[in-house]
Amino acid sequence: QRDGHEVFLIGLDGATFDVIDKLIAKGELPNLARLMERGSHATLMSEMAPNMPFANSASQGMRTPVIWETIISGTRPRDHKVWDFYQTKLPFLDEPIPFRLPFPSFVAGLLGATDKPIYSTDAKERRAWELFSSFNDDSLVVGWVDTWPAFDTNHCSIVSDRAHYDVRATTWPEDLELQHSWYYRDFAAVAKEKLGKVFDPNFQETFAEEPDALVAQQEILDAIMAEEFQAECYREGLYRETAKEVFGFEFLPNYEEEFEKTDARYWEHHLIASQSSDLARDNFFADVAVEMLRERKEMQQELPDLSCFYFPSTDTAQHRLWKYYEPEAFQGVDAGVVERLGDAIPSVYRNADRIVGQLLEMADDNTTIIVVSDHGGGAWAEQGNAPSGSGDVAHEGYSGNHRPNGVLIVAGPGIKQGFQADVSDIYDVLPLVLHVSGLPIAGNMPGEVPVSMLEDDFLKSYPVRHFEGYGARVLPEGILAKLRSGGGGD
Repeated sequence: QRDGHEVFLIGLDGATFDVIDKLIAKGELPNLARLMERGSHATLMSEMAPNMPFANSASQGMRTPVIWETIISGTRPRDHKVWDFYQTKLPFLDEPIPFRLPFPSFVAGLLGATDKPIYSTDAKERRAWELFSSFNDDSLVVGWVDTWPAFDTNHCSIVSDRAHYDVRATTWPEDLELQHSWYYRDFAAVAKEKLGKVFDPNFQETFAEEPDALVAQQEILDAIMAEEFQAECYREGLYRETAKEVFGFEFLPNYEEEFEKTDARYWEHHLIASQSSDLARDNFFADVAVEMLRERKEMQQELPDLSCFYFPSTDTAQHRLWKYYEPEAFQGVDAGVVERLGDAIPSVYRNADRIVGQLLEMADDNTTIIVVSDHGGGAWAEQGNAPSGSGDVAHEGYSGNHRPNGVLIVAGPGIKQGFQADVSDIYDVLPLVLHVSGLPIAGNMPGEVPVSMLEDDFLKSYPVRHFEGYGARVLPEGILAKLRSGGGGD
């Protein structure tokens, strides 16, 4: 192990050098440019999941949960067992099918089939922070894919990917919820401002002996959690502010009544409203990450040995907005919308670069920064040519889909400066994280350390080491019991 060394692993979903290089050339991504100047970079190749050979789907068979599980565990889908966004549960099988079976609704009803989203407990291989815990190394995880429900992992603090909208099991330790979950941070204010009600986030304990008060508080919570309330509340508030700040766009809150779906202005508003939701999510988790790291510094504590941060808006932007970024790849794109939204994808990347800059300010000279994406993105011309802009109903409004060319940017002690390495792949990320931390590579990890990025002296001091393995993933019984009882489920 390397004492006094830390790793920041920053996931920018769907980020691609096809966009990054152009914006860096214009001087618009100063933080990513600085990392590439003082470090190494390479195209990071993704892969199609074996059970998803659909060449014309939005994912091109490269499913977000699958790829990020591969990145964070360093293992193949056949080993980590995350194959999709959902699993299909059938009442006559003890274990769920590890991916979603596309039954027609009447067939699903006959079979009693239900779809369950992937939980943190579904992965069968240990994740990076769980490997670090084997050595009692300290970790911080903020917003990473499929980290809900959060549970006890030795020496690890987790703010799960549901902390911005769920109401339980969103952090570990649990008391982190008081500062870093939307439920505790915002619900009382939302209830007061939007409902004129007083809401106590701890009402189940506060009013345990007062049935009428319990019912009243639960009604307030139900009202806040209602989908239509959240959409209305945030469309008029946070999302609208985000749209103006990032895109310089002011949309009409009632656009769905104002415009028909055949009107380009409907899609202009719809896509920006949806993208602003994802940007608000990214900014929420960026603020949480910076606050938690700053608290450590103010208390003169060392940075975590491993910190993992995840931001998806660079992916959702390419899905929704690519035809305005590259209108020449499509037919009949409204010129007025292109004028207004042609800079939308660059705006999302500039916001991501700003977040990277915030995290860099929290790092020190002993921190290795690794920026990675699970795949790239590009024009989905077949989808975007639909006259209404809706295309495939399952991906309404989409005009971009996945490409295999993701990004890997690495900077820090022992990393070559200003170096463009050969193409790497998603299996190499965790070996790199482990190696720069002085930890060995497990035998069940098919990837290799991208040694061309490392200085010769560093490799002499820290030669790549392999060993049999870190052992099976063991989940705490408490979280499994909670899920079985329904306390941690949807």
